[in-house]
Amino acid sequence: MTPNIRFHTYVITGTTFLIFYSWTFINKIEFIDDTLKLVIGFGTSFGFYRIIINLALLLTKKISFVKKHILGSSYLEGTWVGFYIGFEDKPRFFVERFEQEMTHW
Repeated sequence: MTPNIRFHTYVITGTTFLIFYSWTFINKIEFIDDTLKLVIGFGTSFGFYRIIINLALLLTKKISFVKKHILGSSYLEGTWVGFYIGFEDKPRFFVERFEQEMTHW
C-alpha cells in the first residue's frame, strides 16, 4: 500500500466512523423534516472530513512516529553528514537535513 493510499484510508475510516456516529443523533431529532436532516448530514460529512484530514496532517507534521507509520519504507528524515576531497586535496564537509512533508505527494 502506498503512503498516499494509507493516509487517505485512515482519514476516510475516521470520517466514516464519526459520520455514522453523528447520524444516530441526527435521526433522533423528531422536529426536523427529512430534507433538512439530509442537508445537515451532508454538511457534517464534509465538515468531519475536513477536520479529520487537517488533524491527520497536523499529527504527521508534529509526531514523527505517525509520519513514519504512514510513510512506511518511504520514510526518509534526519541529518546526513559527509565529506569529499575537493580542489587541492582539501576536504569539503557538508550537512544535509531531510524533512518530508505530507503535502508533497
